[in-house]
Amino acid sequence: RNAGIESGTADWTGTPIGIPAAEINQSNNYNHTSGGTYSLRVRNRLDWYSGAAQYIDGYVKSGQQYYVEAWILMPSGIARTFHISLYTKGSGAEQHNESNVSLAIVGVWTKVSGNVTAPAWSGNLEYAFLKIGGADSLNTADFYADDFLIRETTSGRFIYRQTLGPGANPFGGATNANGLYEPASW
Repeated sequence: RNAGIESGTADWTGTPIGIPAAEINQSNNYNHTSGGTYSLRVRNRLDWYSGAAQYIDGYVKSGQQYYVEAWILMPSGIARTFHISLYTKGSGAEQHNESNVSLAIVGVWTKVSGNVTAPAWSGNLEYAFLKIGGADSLNTADFYADDFLIRETTSGRFIYRQTLGPGANPFGGATNANGLYEPASW
């Protein structure tokens, strides 16, 4: 939601539960892609792991692995490391997992990406969020983030934006005697 920050800071926060605060605001000083105008400015971080977060309670699956990426720009200072963390809390203590660490070079958009597995929880999910922040205790620098992406890392064949029903088989095959769809070729 609002991956390119074109809708202001809608769906983003600098104060996710249990994380020291950071200020976030929409900025047109920098943007990663030519199709957008804005990015998310993250500044005045109270700790190295403070950053920008987005709640994903309604989407996350316990134990599911996700590919996540965001583009980071540090306009000044020295190169610093960043990663994306996925936090969950059900019954019991909060848990989190982190993506690979990426070194952001000053003045250059850098992709921070990797696979992150949602920590398993028991009971009802209290909250879940993804956070872009520093990866070491020396990193409290201001940064910009843009073009955020998350998707499940699954394999196999999927039906997406297709209709299946009597007389509607987008795969070109027919139904068999049991009423099951038979694709023309797979």
